Amino acid sequence: MFSTSASALNARYLAGCAHQGLQALPQLAALRPEQRCEHVYRLDAPGWVRASRIVAGLTLARQVRKHHALLDTLPLADTLQLAINLPGIERALAQQKIDVLGSTASSYTTGKHWAFCQTRANPGLQPWRRPGRQASFQPVTIEHLMASSAIPFLFPAVPLLVNGHKKYFGDGSTSQLSPLSPAIHFGARRLLVSGVVQPQRAGMGARSHDEPTPAPLPATSWPLCFTIPCKPTWNRHSG
Repeated sequence: MFSTSASALNARYLAGCAHQGLQALPQLAALRPEQRCEHVYRLDAPGWVRASRIVAGLTLARQVRKHHALLDTLPLADTLQLAINLPGIERALAQQKIDVLGSTASSYTTGKHWAFCQTRANPGLQPWRRPGRQASFQPVTIEHLMASSAIPFLFPAVPLLVNGHKKYFGDGSTSQLSPLSPAIHFGARRLLVSGVVQPQRAGMGARSHDEPTPAPLPATSWPLCFTIPCKPTWNRHSG
């Protein structure tokens, strides 16, 4: 079970409830609607700053200096601690309910894309190294999930220890050229890929022949940066 970015949170929840089988799916579905913005991030700005663009800009600048990002994600760490059953993941691996659990993150320190894999003892596979991407076998913690879902500019980078050295990581979807590679390295022959691409809603579908205005451009470029790499990877491994 491999995941990236925000989906890493879903995968960890399901892995922690693996002993429940399919019953874990409606539990995850019920958990999502309960989440609010205050459970994910915090913006230290009173409501009255909206009255002045200058004050709002100064407030955001102070936020960036304090957290090195626009938003403080400490609430997300608390939410994950309450929602994810880390001992349940260990039991699922030991009982072979799942073979491997992995998430990805992009290193701001080295520019490489990392796959962090948690397996049973002696998985029979060594961490791989490829141009621009690398694997590390270690227990995947809440910090790894925070790193995999750390949207650039919005969420702060997360420090992780890799081979005894501290490196800073961000969203696992950035610089992800081969999202299916980790599962294939572990011997997967059939893959179930769950994505979030919706071409029409993302502004990627043909709606009009008119020249685009600036408004839909971010909606088009964002999916290109974060979700499209899965398509050429699938084609490369399937044909």
